[in-house]
Amino acid sequence: MSDFSIDIETLGTRTNSFIFQIACVRFDRKTGDVDAEFSMFISAPDNFEIPATLGTIKFWATQPHLAKLLAQPAVSLDIALVSLNEFIKDHVYEDTKLWANGTKFDLGMIEEHMHSLGIRPAWPYNADRCMRTLKELVGRTVDVTDEDMAFYNHLESHDALYDAVWQAKWISKALAKIKII
Repeated sequence: MSDFSIDIETLGTRTNSFIFQIACVRFDRKTGDVDAEFSMFISAPDNFEIPATLGTIKFWATQPHLAKLLAQPAVSLDIALVSLNEFIKDHVYEDTKLWANGTKFDLGMIEEHMHSLGIRPAWPYNADRCMRTLKELVGRTVDVTDEDMAFYNHLESHDALYDAVWQAKWISKALAKIKII
C-alpha cells in the first residue's frame, strides 16, 4: 500500500493561481509514519504576471514567516512538477491513494498545471482522496497523542511540508477511528 499526503501553498484560490510551494510525503496509513518527503519552492520568472487573489495576498501579509518561505531556494514550476511526479512514480501501486485537504484545490491545481505543461500525472486518475470528507465523517475529532500535539504546536502553519506531515498523521488516526484500516 502506498499513501501520499500532498499540500501546496499558493497566492490564490483559483486553479491558475501561482503555486510557490509543493510538498508531498509518503506514509503508512496504519501508523501515520512518514518514510519519504518531497518539498520544493517555485520561483516566478522575472516580469511574470502572477495569478493571485486579493484575499490570499491579504492572508499571506499577516503571516510572520512569509519572508522565510519566500527566501527558500526555488525552481521553475515545470521542474517542481516533474520532480513531484518522479517522487510519486517510484511508489505507485494499484491501491495508491493521494490525500489532500480538498482534492479540488491541491490536487486539482497540480493536475491542471501538469496538463498545461504536457506532464501526465504518475498516479491513477481515481487515486485522489479528500481529507475534508474524512473530517466530516469523523466529526473533525480524532484521538491525538501528546507527541502529535507537540509536533502540531511546533509547526509553522502554512509550510506545505509541515502541513503534509500533519495531514498524514491525522489521516491515519481518522481512518483507524472509522475502522477503515
